[in-house]
Amino acid sequence: MATMSQHPTPADFDSRAHARQMVLDAFRFRRAIKAFDPSRTIAPADVDYLLEAARLSPTSHGLEPFRLLVIEDRKVRLDLVERAGGVAAQMVDASHLFALTAMTSAAVMPDSDFVRHMELDIKEMPPTAFAEWQVRFRGFLTSRYGVWGNDRAIFDWAGRQAYIVLGNIMTAAALVGIDSCALEGMVYSEADAVLTEAGAIDPDNERLAVMVALGYRLEEPRRPMTRRSLGEMVQRI
Repeated sequence: MATMSQHPTPADFDSRAHARQMVLDAFRFRRAIKAFDPSRTIAPADVDYLLEAARLSPTSHGLEPFRLLVIEDRKVRLDLVERAGGVAAQMVDASHLFALTAMTSAAVMPDSDFVRHMELDIKEMPPTAFAEWQVRFRGFLTSRYGVWGNDRAIFDWAGRQAYIVLGNIMTAAALVGIDSCALEGMVYSEADAVLTEAGAIDPDNERLAVMVALGYRLEEPRRPMTRRSLGEMVQRI
């Protein structure tokens, strides 16, 4: 018997066209908002939706080498502004401030507590299969990815997984009319110190990768969005 996927109906095409248009409209709506309206707050249901979008995001090996901090404490936000700097208005005035951390090399070694928890407890991998997986993962880090023994390279790899999550959060936000601004322009060592002092992170196991401010724009952007054409950006090989 033919399945729906083998023989799409006109309704399927209509649905796909609508979905494509929704996503493209969301990307056209999304801008790097520099000034948020401090009087507007994201509804709790929308916050839960954004967190679930983050949770469902893909990561290399399904390892999830990141955490998401929802920074609600105004003092922590102000400390980040005063000590880490660079993105003051967004940190303070946005409805919500998310910080994505990335795991350090100590936390993602094949025999680390975090990796054991992910594979044995979360994925419920049998111990014998886990032992085989450890060998493969070490091989990935050593020969295929070439980062074994390089703490910075392993942290950067984990950070790239956090950026996948960041992109999904920002797209999910735009789809429901929530503004966002990715935040990198801080002094990372100072930001890590603030988060450590707040009891949010253990710097031996994780450090800040990127933050994103979320809320509603105070005013419309003054400049139109500009992007290269597809002809300039894309090369088919």
